[in-house]
Amino acid sequence: MDVIPVIDIAPFRTGSSEDKAQVAAAVKAACEDTGFFVITGHGVDPKTVTSLQEDSRRFFDLPFEYKNTYKKTEGTDYKGYSAKGIRTIGRAMDSSLKPSLVESFAIGMPDVPDEPYFQTAAAGTEFLPNKYPDRPAGLEKSFRTYYSAMREVADVLMTIFAEALKVAPSYFLGKLDRQISILRVNNYMALESPPAPGEERSGIHTDTGAFTILNIDDVGGLQVKASQGGWIDVHHVPDAFVINIGDTLMRWTNDHWKSTLHRVLTRPDENGRTPRRMSIPFFCQPNYDAVIECVPGCSSAEDPPKYAPITSGEILRARHVSSFGLDKAKATEEA
Repeated sequence: MDVIPVIDIAPFRTGSSEDKAQVAAAVKAACEDTGFFVITGHGVDPKTVTSLQEDSRRFFDLPFEYKNTYKKTEGTDYKGYSAKGIRTIGRAMDSSLKPSLVESFAIGMPDVPDEPYFQTAAAGTEFLPNKYPDRPAGLEKSFRTYYSAMREVADVLMTIFAEALKVAPSYFLGKLDRQISILRVNNYMALESPPAPGEERSGIHTDTGAFTILNIDDVGGLQVKASQGGWIDVHHVPDAFVINIGDTLMRWTNDHWKSTLHRVLTRPDENGRTPRRMSIPFFCQPNYDAVIECVPGCSSAEDPPKYAPITSGEILRARHVSSFGLDKAKATEEA
């Protein structure tokens, strides 16, 4: 494929068994090729998206001193504000990269139940309280509403994946009921001059989770590594989400589905300026104790499982260590 396919998933949500099979087949083909596709017909209210976009933009426009009062704590807890210089996206593949040219704000599961599962040492920092700024006034509500909507989309996608892989829906859905998914808003600030060598909005990387549900604006810059070489631009499609397979689902499928390299370019104009860009990724990550091992039907005598079983939490913690530049031994003790 030399373009990212656009797939209407409404027929899977409301159609016949034949409709469902056709959608699953289209998704399967995309997952086996670039690992990227765009979905329409997802059922998310457009106001849910615009509210978070607008409230986040207002937050990022506030003075740094205010934003930084909600900064993420040191260690593997990602929740809160991360100023430019805190994260280096792509560090796992290129240790020479400088910190990414982006600031962000992230939350995890809202309204964590008061139960031992969420408080045990094995849960690490995943269920610590979210940090909601009180300005702008609607930001907390926008984050909560968007997170809930993404969980619903994630359930639909996991059901489509199950259909495509010929396993029962419960195979995946049973591992998402206490998920450790991350909702993050990325604000790639406008740049008045070209970046220095080693500076990127986002270096070349793959995503860690099962998959990512991504909202992008029309500024551009996101590129996907093509299966035949070269790079593919991912264009904005109104009222749609970009979906990409992450490392967790690639392991699950024994590398049959692709967690594909991607990046975000700066693309300065003739005057050396790069416009502001905003994206909203929801990184769908299964329950921390979900064991990620080869899906039935994705291995054979000629194609044995490539990976030893590992928990979802272990996969995610390793990425936190890399992207935040943490000491691995210290992060392990913290968890």
